[in-house]
Amino acid sequence: MINNLFAGSLAVILHLVLFGLVFIGMKSSSEPHRVVPPKFDIVQAKVMDETQVLEQMERLQAIDDDKKQAENDRQKKVEDLLEKTRQELEKKEQQALKQKEQDKKEQQDRDLKTKQAQEKIKELEQQRVEAENARLKAEDLKQQADQKRREAEEKQRLAEADRKAEEARKQEAEKQRKEAEALKVKAEQERKVEEARKKKAEADAREADMKRQMQELLDAEARETARKNTDDVIAKYVYLNAERIKRYWIKPQSISTTLSCLISISLLPDGSIKSVKIVESSGNAVFDRSAEAAVYKAAPLPLPTDPRAAAEFKNFKFLFNPNT
Repeated sequence: MINNLFAGSLAVILHLVLFGLVFIGMKSSSEPHRVVPPKFDIVQAKVMDETQVLEQMERLQAIDDDKKQAENDRQKKVEDLLEKTRQELEKKEQQALKQKEQDKKEQQDRDLKTKQAQEKIKELEQQRVEAENARLKAEDLKQQADQKRREAEEKQRLAEADRKAEEARKQEAEKQRKEAEALKVKAEQERKVEEARKKKAEADAREADMKRQMQELLDAEARETARKNTDDVIAKYVYLNAERIKRYWIKPQSISTTLSCLISISLLPDGSIKSVKIVESSGNAVFDRSAEAAVYKAAPLPLPTDPRAAAEFKNFKFLFNPNT
């Protein structure tokens, strides 16, 4: 821009100088050279001879020639200066034109670069907007994912709390169940121990009673043997075994003790039970079965020592009545 302004100013100045020189040269050439003749007195003119006149004219001619030569020289200098000025002007104009074209090209380049920059800025802005939109969308998706994750964690936490509470409840219930089971087992063990103690005491009492009765039976048998009364021996052994069976009888619940049934028993040689049969039922099947069970529990039954009485005693009947 500065180069264009300088070139334009210089061109204007050169034109003004050239115009001034031309104007001066035209004015100088258009004005006729006036030869002012010397003023001579008429008297002197008359006395002047021809030689003087010729010399004077030669001098005037020489002056006029010098003036023409000077004018020609000046004109030539003006023309040379004009030519030089014209050449310089053309050169400056060419330079200005070249500079103008270069400036135009540079301006076009700048405009192109500006346009490209603007397009690039627009593209970058578009990319920024798209990136911002993508970021906002990603952030929104992240927030949604975080919300879902928090909800899932909260749900999992509540489920875990419920699971732990349920597990604690189950553990407490299991603990109470085990404690109750332990108490039950302990009570059952104590009951069994007590029952075993009672059974042992009962067994010991039965054994002592049996021994006593056996001794009494033996004594009676000895007396009976002495009297050779086999029927009495058998009757006594029937009574003895009936009493023995009653001691092994366990009364069923809700069963009246006034019931009775007639039982037929077959024995083996060692006193073991061969068979038991209810000949006359009590009318209550539970009572009848409890009587049969008492017979098996009382085995082996004592047998008479007398071979004849023992042989007859292998099969006998008796009325089972726990009240008698």
